[in-house]
Amino acid sequence: MNCKYIIAGMLALCPLFAVAADGDTDKPDYLYVPEVLLDSEGKGTVKVYLNTYVEEYNTFRLDIYLPEGFAISKDRRGNYAFKFNTEDDVVYDHTMASADNVDAENRPYVRILGTSMTSTFIMPGDNLLFSFNITAPEGYSETEDGEMKNLEFAEGVEVETAHDHFLPDVSFAIIPDPSTGVENVGVEEGAVTVFSLQGVELLRDAPASSLRSLPAGLYIINGAKKLIR
Repeated sequence: MNCKYIIAGMLALCPLFAVAADGDTDKPDYLYVPEVLLDSEGKGTVKVYLNTYVEEYNTFRLDIYLPEGFAISKDRRGNYAFKFNTEDDVVYDHTMASADNVDAENRPYVRILGTSMTSTFIMPGDNLLFSFNITAPEGYSETEDGEMKNLEFAEGVEVETAHDHFLPDVSFAIIPDPSTGVENVGVEEGAVTVFSLQGVELLRDAPASSLRSLPAGLYIINGAKKLIR
């Protein structure tokens, strides 16, 4: 399997395998990242989940884009501190390699490559794949989106039969600490119009009592960002 020999110094390569790299659009595999809520120090954890029916994913590659000024936590050696599968009793022995890059639009991103030296396959199902911690720049007060692009997962370990799957790009909201520029919802009077932080209209000209039907979280209520507890 070629990927064992490309971890160091070759994270810019295009396909993970040299053959059968046309993907598979029939399988409903996808990556997703829940909203990241920062604490009062501007720190938060990004959890990356994989929903897959493939039984032999061994290697993957993707690019992480964060809003300007954000930093990914590093270990004592100065390497990005990605953590595998921290919510499951299945232990992956994958190695993570990473490299800083800049795309054609001059946007910085971190490319990561994860691969197992002992052919330990990623478990099928809906599982936490890896996580990492981020720190916001000072004064961060508006929700912005992070992105994961160029998602490529390799099925199998033999070059002759390996098959690459190209999953859809993913975006995720990074929400500042609720105490920063956010009002708590108190006693609202009159009609309310409510949007999610992603701009989806949830209520329009509804009675204030309708707010009790919404889950706890941040919303845009009558034009102001407010927290429902």
